[in-house]
Amino acid sequence: MKPVLILLAKAAIAAPAHVDMKAMAHAVAAALPDWQVTWAYSEQGTPTLRAQLDTYDAAPQIRVLPLSLPAEPATVNAIARTVQRWAKGRSGPAPVINVTPPLSSALRDLTTAIVASVNMPPLREVPVAPLPADSAQVPDHHARVLVCTGGPCMNAGAAELWHQLRARQDAEKLRRRAPGMMSCRTSCLGPCALGPVVQVWPEGTYYGGVTLTALDQIIDDHVVGGQPVAALAYAPGGPKQSLRRN
Repeated sequence: MKPVLILLAKAAIAAPAHVDMKAMAHAVAAALPDWQVTWAYSEQGTPTLRAQLDTYDAAPQIRVLPLSLPAEPATVNAIARTVQRWAKGRSGPAPVINVTPPLSSALRDLTTAIVASVNMPPLREVPVAPLPADSAQVPDHHARVLVCTGGPCMNAGAAELWHQLRARQDAEKLRRRAPGMMSCRTSCLGPCALGPVVQVWPEGTYYGGVTLTALDQIIDDHVVGGQPVAALAYAPGGPKQSLRRN
């Protein structure tokens, strides 16, 4: 099996963005015939980075190339932690995985590409969108799921939780499916030592140390089923609490 190169973008929702990522992967693959080239998203959109790691876990080597600019050190570190958590959760040996230098390390070539792009004729005319209507329907959503993206929670894997939450919300139509839910990334929710923290309203239930498996249970039992998951919850107030290893 060939080594695998994963082009990692932050997010994509609309179909044209996914088409662009596929085209980019095919173009890179043509220039790198000795590599299997694919793509993934780190924040929203499918396939996720973890899903692609699962798909190509038999490869001898996997390289992850962050596409975002500017390349914040925290972003690169978060990608590395995602890879580490994935490898740690495996029962067998993992392929050699590394994160390539971000695109900002090749700014000279990027500058040339930008200038060339500006001098090219546009691919298509972009129509001017009409102004939005001055009225809107207030959504009838019962549940609000907040994912803390403060520093400690991000270090503990909050980005992966957010990605999985959005993926399930879209795939299972949870916004429109009774009782209806909305999701939101927030700044610090408070109990940093319990990260990653997820809070579900209207009950205001705090969940700490949330894993991907725990998040699925919270969605199934609390958001959809209406029953908070006591084994994963942390009561507000009272003395300080330590993270339980569920």
